[in-house]
Amino acid sequence: MSDKESQVVSLRSEEIIDNEAAGWLTKLDRGNVSAGDRRALKLWLSQAPEHAQALDKLAAMWSEMDFLLNGIPETNKRNVPNPFLLLMPSRKMTYALSVFVICTVSLFFWQGPEPVATETSFHSTRIGTHRLEQFSDGSSAHLNTNSIIETEFSNFARIVRLLRGEALFDVTHDPDRPFIVYAGNSVVKAIGTKFVVRLDSENIVLTVTDGQVQLSKRQKGDGPAPKSQEQEIILVSKGERVEVNDEVATPKPEVIQNNDLERQLSWVSGQLVFENERLEQVIEEVSRYVPDRIIIDDPELLDTRISGRLKIGDTDALLEAIEVSFNVQADHTGDRAIHLSPETPDK
Repeated sequence: MSDKESQVVSLRSEEIIDNEAAGWLTKLDRGNVSAGDRRALKLWLSQAPEHAQALDKLAAMWSEMDFLLNGIPETNKRNVPNPFLLLMPSRKMTYALSVFVICTVSLFFWQGPEPVATETSFHSTRIGTHRLEQFSDGSSAHLNTNSIIETEFSNFARIVRLLRGEALFDVTHDPDRPFIVYAGNSVVKAIGTKFVVRLDSENIVLTVTDGQVQLSKRQKGDGPAPKSQEQEIILVSKGERVEVNDEVATPKPEVIQNNDLERQLSWVSGQLVFENERLEQVIEEVSRYVPDRIIIDDPELLDTRISGRLKIGDTDALLEAIEVSFNVQADHTGDRAIHLSPETPDK
């Protein structure tokens, strides 16, 4: 298997995950679980949060089935159809599953020779700020304005959930612990690379600045998705950008020029850089960095072309730069809004 193929994690339906969970429960029921089995189960649980959820759900269901079977006389149990008998838990399994449901997955492994070490953290930034966060594995996340991430690092995976905003991830190479970012309905996986993920509602923009990552879309809803709706893995390489939204079934990466990439990442150095962009687009981007709403009152200003550099973090200086550089005036109102209009001759 090539390195590229080994990095691909297939999207799996709930049906497949439930089948795997049933297999693990059967193995636990038999007892005699080896150290290799424990390692394999820990790896399976770390690959996706849906795995642990499926195991808990199935355990609870089988325990309930055993409770119902207690009311059937022993002489009649032989009449239960074979498919149902295949799902019947033993007394030993019922007890084990009850304990499993009550305890967390990590508690189960405290009894094993190789416990899972999990490191969790929470990071956020305020509007108009950005911050670099360093992780114990050597990786980092540079959070842009008004962003939130949660991290969960274990011996088998490094999981990050981008809950809001934008972050630049610089991933230390570790093939044994994939670096997985969940953002909206998208999943981004890397082993050692550098990329940016921006989340707007459920839509994301992924830009790769070094190496290669894989992108996939998680299915909505509780039930298994039909094959026609399953999303394939998209490989995104250095210098490529892809937008993911509900309107496009299979997003396609596009190549971006170096100067466009530098402008997109200018926030890392505390600046916003624009080159011949419409004022409407400029204000949309600037609005992410100020607490007040910015409203363009005159429609004729929307198509005004803008080029320049603006400093992040000082709202007044930012607005003053817009006024001076782009011949507009900014008026503050009592409803925490800033109205932009053409500069008057006497201003």
